[in-house]
Amino acid sequence: MANEKTNLTETTKTRIAGYEKEVAQLEQMKGFLHGLNKYSEKGIHIPKGILLYGPPGVGKTVMAKSIADAEINMVELRAADCTKGNSEKFIQAAFGKAKEKTPCLLLIDEFDKIAGMNHDFYMEMNDKAMKVLLQELDGLKDNCGVLVVATCNDINMLGPALVRSGRFDRIFQINPPSLEDRRKILELYFSKVQLEMDFDLDYIARMTTGYTGAQLESLVNEAGIIAIERDFGKIDFNCIQTAMNRSAFHGIEGEIKESEKHLVAVHEAGHAVIALYLKPDSLSNATIIPQGNSKGHTRLMEVDDVFYSKRENDLEDIMIALGGRVAEMIEFGKASCGCSEDIRQAVAILDYLIVQGGIFGYEYVMSPARGMLVSSKQNEKAVDKRIEVLNELDENVRKIINEHKETFNKIISGLEDKHMLSREELLACVG
Repeated sequence: MANEKTNLTETTKTRIAGYEKEVAQLEQMKGFLHGLNKYSEKGIHIPKGILLYGPPGVGKTVMAKSIADAEINMVELRAADCTKGNSEKFIQAAFGKAKEKTPCLLLIDEFDKIAGMNHDFYMEMNDKAMKVLLQELDGLKDNCGVLVVATCNDINMLGPALVRSGRFDRIFQINPPSLEDRRKILELYFSKVQLEMDFDLDYIARMTTGYTGAQLESLVNEAGIIAIERDFGKIDFNCIQTAMNRSAFHGIEGEIKESEKHLVAVHEAGHAVIALYLKPDSLSNATIIPQGNSKGHTRLMEVDDVFYSKRENDLEDIMIALGGRVAEMIEFGKASCGCSEDIRQAVAILDYLIVQGGIFGYEYVMSPARGMLVSSKQNEKAVDKRIEVLNELDENVRKIINEHKETFNKIISGLEDKHMLSREELLACVG
């Protein structure tokens, strides 16, 4: 038992970074299996099942597997094994093997695909699998030495009969890593790369808001590939930025056409100047280098992770999205079709605020039960409110650009000359 904590710590150092609270829970799960007699003597039964759920790539499977060690066996049941029409046999065999190898971790990976209620393709098969799973879970005796740990992406696909207490006694949501967790995860993966680093790790952590652990691992690896392709002896910020862009826009860098250079520079300068005066701490860079379907882009980053955003922040995001279109209107008297994605983004944020956030009043709020606006009249009111707010924000954006025309023009010239401006170069444009 002396090596219990050491095993978990070694696993954590090599496979899990950050997620301190989750790691503490894993250590307790390990302790349950190592100390069965201690709990039994006190009349306490350990949990039969643990469920980890969250979006793909956050590390649920790695976390679950880390419970096993030299003294705790592991039996794995994967969704891929249960798509051949005989899932019941695989489930029964897995439970049988786990009972023979106690103490044992029985990992059920992608649980929602094996026994999900709403998975149309597997509906009939999943129904049979769920019944067998219920039987096997209920057949586990208290403190029998088997701990069932299941992972799933969508907990809403699991029926309440499966996730009730007595079957899955503990349920943990695993979210994408926080700012501090991202820094630790990046530090872990960069420590494995045999290349020097030339950038601020905290800055990269801020730029990667919303990234999962898997995406961060891929980012580090792709940045290393780019450094080697360029015959660099180190990974610099440009390698990181290029890797992020390839992931975001699903393509490699292209060449800006001379005929489009001024238009794209004006558009991106519009986004950048609004960000400079509304969210200066969030502005990362701007470029007119085409990539994938993008002619150019202005990248923002979060100062910190925000779970409950203020109305002002959301409206500022809409104004930044509108900045490209307004800039084109000011410069050319008309807007290009390249503004369509910005408008879609702005409308998506605004519609959420109107019909779900309720920040403009209850009369616009969507009915959760029906998933639609209550009446056509209410729908018209919501659309009218959208147009009203968009026009108001459009006018605010126009004022900012006109009031800071010198900064706006400097950014345009810089983008046309260098094709990419860093955060420092954008800040230097401020008059």
